[in-house]
Amino acid sequence: MNVDPSPLSHLPGIVAALNLGPGERKPLVKALEGMALALNIPAASVYARQYRDQECFELIEFAHWPVRSLAAGSGVQESWVIGLNELGARDWVRLDTGELLVLPEESGRPEVRLAPVRLDEDLFGLLAFWGRSPMDRGPDFQQFLESCLDLLELWISRENMHHEMQDILRAVPIPTMIEDTKGRITAWNPAMEARTGWKAERILFKGNYIHAVPFYYERRPMASDLMMYPDPEWESVYVEFQRHSQTTSGMSLCPNLPGGPIYFSFDASFCYDINHRLKGVIEFITDVTEEREVRRELRRSESLYRTVTDFAGVGIILFSFSKIIYMNKYVAELLKVPAGSSDIQNLQNLIHPEDYPEVLSQFESLFQAPYNPAQFEFRACPDCGSRHYRGFAGLLDFDEQATIHFIFDDITLQKELAEKARLHELRLYHEDRLTSLGIMAAGIAHELNQPLNTIRVVNDGLKYGMEQNWSLSETELLEELDMISRQVQRMSKVIQNIRDFARGDQAQTLHEVDINQAVENVFSMIGRQLEARGINVHLNLDPNLPRIKANLHRLEQVIMNLLVNARQALQGSARTKKKLWVCTGHQDGVAVFEVGDNATGIPAEIAGNIFDPFVTTKEVGQGTGLGLSISKSIMTELKGDMTFFNNHLNGATFRGTLPVRQK
Repeated sequence: MNVDPSPLSHLPGIVAALNLGPGERKPLVKALEGMALALNIPAASVYARQYRDQECFELIEFAHWPVRSLAAGSGVQESWVIGLNELGARDWVRLDTGELLVLPEESGRPEVRLAPVRLDEDLFGLLAFWGRSPMDRGPDFQQFLESCLDLLELWISRENMHHEMQDILRAVPIPTMIEDTKGRITAWNPAMEARTGWKAERILFKGNYIHAVPFYYERRPMASDLMMYPDPEWESVYVEFQRHSQTTSGMSLCPNLPGGPIYFSFDASFCYDINHRLKGVIEFITDVTEEREVRRELRRSESLYRTVTDFAGVGIILFSFSKIIYMNKYVAELLKVPAGSSDIQNLQNLIHPEDYPEVLSQFESLFQAPYNPAQFEFRACPDCGSRHYRGFAGLLDFDEQATIHFIFDDITLQKELAEKARLHELRLYHEDRLTSLGIMAAGIAHELNQPLNTIRVVNDGLKYGMEQNWSLSETELLEELDMISRQVQRMSKVIQNIRDFARGDQAQTLHEVDINQAVENVFSMIGRQLEARGINVHLNLDPNLPRIKANLHRLEQVIMNLLVNARQALQGSARTKKKLWVCTGHQDGVAVFEVGDNATGIPAEIAGNIFDPFVTTKEVGQGTGLGLSISKSIMTELKGDMTFFNNHLNGATFRGTLPVRQK
């Protein structure tokens, strides 16, 4: 072996070997060969400390020259290996301080010189020179050794950086690749392997666009290639392609990826070295097929929602207390503002000033009871026309803030129709009362004729006495005049009751009412007629009956209708002893009145519809069939109820219940 007189002359070759490329052991083996030849020794090794945890490690052979498989022909034995047990704690302390350590020759193994190799501030491992070198006593040996250690530590530092980069890429969950300026892929992380189905070894350090095949079936420029070498024709193939100063982003349809074809988005960025020379491009890809479909569905849903809300015929507003988030076309046209207007003042401009405080109170109540939607009515502001609305409001969470969803519907026409129906109903009530009075006309005439006859008899008697010069004391005269006065009062009461019952003023003001009084008022008008028709009337009125909240005339109309129906039923029956009774009482906070008879009862075929309009048991021309329907409506208005049953005397009993007025 020809030996160079100075080992320093081998340093350029060692440097060239270590610069061959990262990620492989071959450059290091080549460098160890140069060191061994420079020192004229049979072998050189690098050992590394492999840690099992933070404290415990084992010593492994990181690289060796000559290569073990070739060592048999060079005189290097497999036993030329340093074990961890050959170095004690003091040896590691000496190495950690930078001291050179010599292991003596033993058991066929030559002498070994161990030099510490550092990684940053920690001890990485050992550089081992096998055999005694004729150069180790020369002046250049120490300088050569220090240079080799410096070069070795630089190479290990670079390898460590490469290793850390690979760890980072492995940990990145996004498919990632790095391409150098020569078009070669230098990084292809596990996420990229999983997404494409191509292992890194099929791609790494190979050019000619092979990295495009997993995506497109063919070799073609990818985003990273187009970033370094622009090509407008290829860029136009992408669904989206945006170039910026240092980055590129966009979207592509990839037919060859597993589960494809799929859409993926890409983001690429230039990579530079410390001299700001372009080294390549790092590119990230993300499967956006589902996201793109979701966005498409969202756009469709939003379009559908806007179409539905704009043509729903109701106003829809989504707002917080600081701004309007959304209003549909109906509201925008009503307020004559742009549909996207967010000014909360527009909401106040929608509502009549007199109604706004109550509406605002309804909105505020949602925060006290968020699961109870509010329902209310309000008028539109004068500028929006004389309109009435029914509003519904609920609380929901929108964009992480409490938001009110407000829907309102125009009920102006309903209000107008309801008012017309109310007036029509009042006319029906009035006509029903007049009909009842017409039916009872004979009874009313009897009620008035009797006191008139009494007055005529008294008057004729006084007149006759005067003609016959009868003596009449003052006391007798006062008694006769008092009799006339009582009869006048009796007629006046009857006439007043008739006037009240039949008057056109349909005021619905509710007062505290005694049901017994309503019964007595009705009997003052028709009681004599019932007796004249041979009907045995029995009144059983509770003297302690609580008062109710009602309209007296409406209540009288109900009792009148029931008595008229009972009289007509008895008149048409074959009973020889006709009975009619009226009872009042109370129980469980409810006032009760009953009107019963012993006529023929209610036939089973109409029992279920007896309170419907125009349903009647009378012959044609004998009744309208509205009396019971109107009576039922009046009882409902008074928050009461009316029922019936066929009683034990085979007649019908109608029972009315009304809530008792609480003290």
